[in-house]
Amino acid sequence: MKRSMGERRAANDPPILSEPTLHCRPMIDPKALRENPSHFIEGARKKGVAVDIDRLLALDASRRDLMTRQEALRAQQRTLAKTTGPEIGKLSR
Repeated sequence: MKRSMGERRAANDPPILSEPTLHCRPMIDPKALRENPSHFIEGARKKGVAVDIDRLLALDASRRDLMTRQEALRAQQRTLAKTTGPEIGKLSR
């Protein structure tokens, strides 16, 4: 049975090899990395993969700090828009 592009298969339909795979390589959860970096250091060592966990943690901390600053600036922008919006509206009349 031929299906349209967006139509889903039923659970009992056999897999079709031409359908795209929805799985990709698992990513490391940043929270898990922050909470237990030694686990990931040991896992990388066992696999023979060179990973700078300290650098990853520093980049994650920087990213979270920047996101917090962005949210604060966005809140300030919204506050200013609420106070200046009506004033700008008065000028255009």
